[in-house]
Amino acid sequence: MTWEIKKHPLNAKGKFYIDQNSCICFDTCKSIAPNNFDYVNDDNCSHFVSKQPETAEELEQIREAIRCCPVEAILDDGETNE
Repeated sequence: MTWEIKKHPLNAKGKFYIDQNSCICFDTCKSIAPNNFDYVNDDNCSHFVSKQPETAEELEQIREAIRCCPVEAILDDGETNE
């Protein structure tokens, strides 16, 4: 089965984003990179990238969040942050 990727509309513009169809609001990303992730607590609770990384530390935290996301909802489109 192919899963359609749906970028969360609140994702900050840039290379990292969260797939709204995959996110289960597990909160791993926000606990690892609190400066870069936030969530909407509505009927379909889901996280989004609130800020693209601006430092090497933030970039490493986002990469760690990608590795730890239990449903692989954090994606990197390979483009630059600009």
